[in-house]
Amino acid sequence: MEETVGRAREEFETAAARVSDRQLVRLMEATRMETREASSQLEARAAEARAMIQSAAHSILDEFRRQAEVQIELAISEATQRLSPRWRRWRRKTGLLAKRVAGPWRIRSGNNRPGNCGPQ
Repeated sequence: MEETVGRAREEFETAAARVSDRQLVRLMEATRMETREASSQLEARAAEARAMIQSAAHSILDEFRRQAEVQIELAISEATQRLSPRWRRWRRKTGLLAKRVAGPWRIRSGNNRPGNCGPQ
């Protein structure tokens, strides 16, 4: 009888170990599949977040570029308006000065060799 109980106990322990091993394998496979699925979802969300951040960054850079261009144009316009009267006065002065200096010293027509410059 003890022998039969001993064998039955061994068979039960062996069967329980097999069942336990199978369930452990199934649990590991299910965990692996869940991990893969979670990883895929995480990668998809990360890619979506990257795309959104990249799009927002491009929009911000485009807006910054537009605002910088507007500011540059305003600065140029203001500088031009402030300098325009001075520029005209300077051109008038330098134009008159250039005419006075160049007056008699013109290149003789038809020949631009050294020595052909001087009072005419």
